[in-house]
Amino acid sequence: MDWLQLIGSYCFPIVACVGIAWFCKYLIDRNREDMKEMRAEHTEETKALREEMAEMNKTLTELVVIMKNKEDK
Repeated sequence: MDWLQLIGSYCFPIVACVGIAWFCKYLIDRNREDMKEMRAEHTEETKALREEMAEMNKTLTELVVIMKNKEDK
């Protein structure tokens, strides 16, 4: 077996495997960045919803007090 045939037989599969490994790493890194951004957005949304729920709870409590005062009169 001469050197050219040996390189031709083994070089392309090695280069292809390295290329695929690099591509997989790129996709995983990109996915991690996207997930980190989505988690940050979700955290902000959850915080805003929690604040809104607290305000709604406060309003409902006030309405209950008003309704009870009207019933007592």
